[in-house]
Amino acid sequence: MKTCERPVPILFSSNPPIEDLSFLRADGRPWFVTITHEKDAFFKLDPEEIRVLEISVGAMNLILQGDDVLPDEKY
Repeated sequence: MKTCERPVPILFSSNPPIEDLSFLRADGRPWFVTITHEKDAFFKLDPEEIRVLEISVGAMNLILQGDDVLPDEKY
Protein backbone atom coordinates (compact mmCIF):
# COMPACT_ATOMS: atom_id res chain seq x y z
CA MET A 1 0.00 0.00 0.00
CA LYS A 2 1.38 3.41 -0.97
CA THR A 3 1.01 6.13 1.65
CA CYS A 4 0.89 9.87 1.24
CA GLU A 5 4.23 11.39 2.19
CA ARG A 6 2.87 14.75 3.32
CA PRO A 7 -0.74 14.47 4.48
CA VAL A 8 -0.70 17.18 7.17
CA PRO A 9 0.57 20.33 5.35
CA ILE A 10 -2.27 20.22 2.83
CA LEU A 11 -4.78 20.45 5.69
CA PHE A 12 -3.50 23.96 6.41
CA SER A 13 -4.00 25.29 2.89
CA SER A 14 -6.69 27.91 2.27
CA ASN A 15 -9.02 25.26 0.79
CA PRO A 16 -8.06 21.89 2.27
CA PRO A 17 -9.46 18.91 0.33
CA ILE A 18 -10.18 17.12 3.60
CA GLU A 19 -12.22 18.59 6.41
CA ASP A 20 -12.28 17.43 10.02
CA LEU A 21 -9.73 14.65 9.67
CA SER A 22 -9.71 12.21 12.57
CA PHE A 23 -7.61 9.21 13.48
CA LEU A 24 -9.58 6.48 15.23
CA ARG A 25 -8.52 3.46 17.21
CA ALA A 26 -9.56 0.01 15.99
CA ASP A 27 -12.54 0.05 18.37
CA GLY A 28 -13.81 3.38 16.96
CA ARG A 29 -12.64 5.64 19.79
CA PRO A 30 -11.02 8.86 18.55
CA TRP A 31 -7.29 9.35 19.06
CA PHE A 32 -6.63 12.61 17.16
CA VAL A 33 -9.37 14.91 15.89
CA THR A 34 -9.18 18.07 13.77
CA ILE A 35 -11.82 20.74 13.35
CA THR A 36 -10.63 22.30 10.12
CA HIS A 37 -13.02 25.24 9.91
CA GLU A 38 -11.93 26.35 13.38
CA LYS A 39 -8.24 25.53 12.80
CA ASP A 40 -8.28 23.44 15.94
CA ALA A 41 -7.16 19.92 16.81
CA PHE A 42 -7.00 17.74 19.89
CA PHE A 43 -5.92 14.34 21.15
CA LYS A 44 -8.15 12.02 23.18
CA LEU A 45 -5.55 9.97 25.01
CA ASP A 46 -5.58 7.10 27.41
CA PRO A 47 -3.46 7.81 30.51
CA GLU A 48 -0.56 5.65 29.31
CA GLU A 49 -0.51 7.47 25.94
CA ILE A 50 -0.03 10.91 27.49
CA ARG A 51 3.55 10.25 28.64
CA VAL A 52 4.51 8.78 25.25
CA LEU A 53 3.18 11.87 23.46
CA GLU A 54 4.96 14.20 25.89
CA ILE A 55 8.24 12.42 25.15
CA SER A 56 7.59 12.42 21.40
CA VAL A 57 6.65 16.08 20.85
CA GLY A 58 7.73 17.69 24.12
CA ALA A 59 5.45 18.46 27.04
CA MET A 60 5.89 22.21 26.45
CA ASN A 61 4.17 21.79 23.03
CA LEU A 62 1.00 20.37 24.57
CA ILE A 63 -1.84 22.18 26.30
CA LEU A 64 -4.13 20.48 28.79
CA GLN A 65 -7.44 22.16 28.08
CA GLY A 66 -9.80 20.35 30.41
CA ASP A 67 -11.68 17.20 31.21
CA ASP A 68 -13.06 15.03 28.42
CA VAL A 69 -16.82 15.57 28.50
CA LEU A 70 -17.48 12.62 26.15
CA PRO A 71 -14.98 9.97 27.28
CA ASP A 72 -16.87 6.99 25.83
CA GLU A 73 -17.71 8.35 22.36
CA LYS A 74 -17.09 6.07 19.36
CA TYR A 75 -17.45 6.52 15.60
